[in-house]
Amino acid sequence: MGYLIRIRDDGEINHRFIQQYAFTQKLNSFRLAHRFVSDQTTSKSEPIEFRLRYRIVAEIPLNGHSVDIKELYLKLGNEYLGSFQQENGANLETRLLPFLGYVINDNHKFEIGLDYRIGSLLNQPTRHSYWMNINWFIEI
Repeated sequence: MGYLIRIRDDGEINHRFIQQYAFTQKLNSFRLAHRFVSDQTTSKSEPIEFRLRYRIVAEIPLNGHSVDIKELYLKLGNEYLGSFQQENGANLETRLLPFLGYVINDNHKFEIGLDYRIGSLLNQPTRHSYWMNINWFIEI
């Protein structure tokens, strides 16, 4: 479960309520992670937006057969995001996620990479966007 608050450039506040289920499979020489997410975004000026997402990510060691402490790994992912909003109808977006990661210790991982998004696949002109991500994971 999660909550996100976003203040847009025009000062409008969006509230997003998030439900998530994730699990990981350990295969011979890499890990495969699945994530299912639903969320609802509300604001004063627009109707509620409903989204469903599925992400699959492979974490591949660059050294040896498993990702160990003080080792680099490659993380490759693909995400599909379907959305529905009363005024705009349904839409689909896909995301490609190549990352380079480093395991600092048992509790910390660092990743850097691109998030390439291909949006508006159903009912609007297709748009492409690139995001640079820097992630720091802390296990508690």
